[in-house]
Amino acid sequence: MDKDSSYEYGECLDLIHNIATKYLNTHAIILCGDLNWAILQTRNNKHDQLLKEFIQELNFTADKDKSDRQTFFHHSGKSSSQIDYIFSSKENLIKKYTVWNSSSSNVSAHVPVSMTTNIIIPIGVNKAIEKYRTVHKLQWDQTDLPQYIESVQNENSKLQLTQKPSNSIQNITKALLTASIKAVPTKPIKLKGPKWKASPRVKKTLKKLQAAILKMEIRRQTSRPPFQETTKSRKEKSPQSAKKGTC
Repeated sequence: MDKDSSYEYGECLDLIHNIATKYLNTHAIILCGDLNWAILQTRNNKHDQLLKEFIQELNFTADKDKSDRQTFFHHSGKSSSQIDYIFSSKENLIKKYTVWNSSSSNVSAHVPVSMTTNIIIPIGVNKAIEKYRTVHKLQWDQTDLPQYIESVQNENSKLQLTQKPSNSIQNITKALLTASIKAVPTKPIKLKGPKWKASPRVKKTLKKLQAAILKMEIRRQTSRPPFQETTKSRKEKSPQSAKKGTC
């Protein structure tokens, strides 16, 4: 059976319907675009009926004071229609709905349709900065022993013998920790800071730099200094072998 255009249009609406119903109870949905057909009361063909039923089932709304202004004008100038919409799943989401006038600078057959929402998005609010923790290592070999002992004794003098064993253990542990903070120097062994993500431009530059460094390293390893072999242009004659003749 050949599929007519209304059947294919219904399939497209079904796809959008399935997506919308998935998030309808948890999200505010805004559907916008060229929907090809109209929801005007004066229009009532198969496609228009499908679109009207689709909007009604999802309880979508456009501007409650929506006029009959046209949004599509055929280039021939012989026809026009209202087929561009912005729908919302919540009526109170729409603050202002505008169908713009046609402009000589607009080469499209459609005029813009815009909507101002009641959603307020804070400007200039950054995410809370994480507190980055630095890991330190206790250097016990450099402990100030007299200060450590004095600190432990001072903390122990505050303990009450009538305390429960669990409380006593906690207080003794606290006393040792306090003494180590006062008398044992530390050394940072791990710094935790923000991990900034490089932009695509920076990544591209880094790759080029790495390739250049690799090329230089390969060239350095494969290249050898020129071997200069020194030869004597002539043999030096020894006094024994070179004797001048006398006449």
